[in-house]
Amino acid sequence: MVVNGHQVLSNRGNSLAEFAVTMAIMATLATTSAPAFSRIGEGAKAKQTKANLEKIVKASSMWYNQQIEVNGMGKFPSQPHRTVSIGEVIDYNDNRRIETDEILNGTYVPVFSDTSFLHLFDNDTIKSPYQDGRYLYAIVGGSGTGNAIVSPIFVVVDEENPEDFHKYYKP
Repeated sequence: MVVNGHQVLSNRGNSLAEFAVTMAIMATLATTSAPAFSRIGEGAKAKQTKANLEKIVKASSMWYNQQIEVNGMGKFPSQPHRTVSIGEVIDYNDNRRIETDEILNGTYVPVFSDTSFLHLFDNDTIKSPYQDGRYLYAIVGGSGTGNAIVSPIFVVVDEENPEDFHKYYKP
């Protein structure tokens, strides 16, 4: 419409049909993109938990090596002696490799229930990014004496999914 030689726009707004089409397009975009965003979130959680497992193993290995320097014998945090097991992970085929079935059948202890771990992380716990996750560990005790010494094995898992998120360290 033209008033006094100037173009004036109508302020009647959009029709209900235009609004419905816009809402339908937005709903379609939302439903098709939600799974992609979910996959991105799960991928980030997996990366974070793998990084956290690595941090816990690295801190435990540093503790182990420090114990060798101080006591002449390596042991892991909370382990009173290198032959003592904590939790229960059984190396069924005695190959000193911890297999997935051995991890799934293991019994574990929460990592930060022990003050040695809290000291390693400046009294700050590392939390799992998964809703029901927390980090658990077990130690397969070592054995032997002299030249026949067998080192203990440290195993850490994310409680949410130990099959996919586990790590072990054997000196």
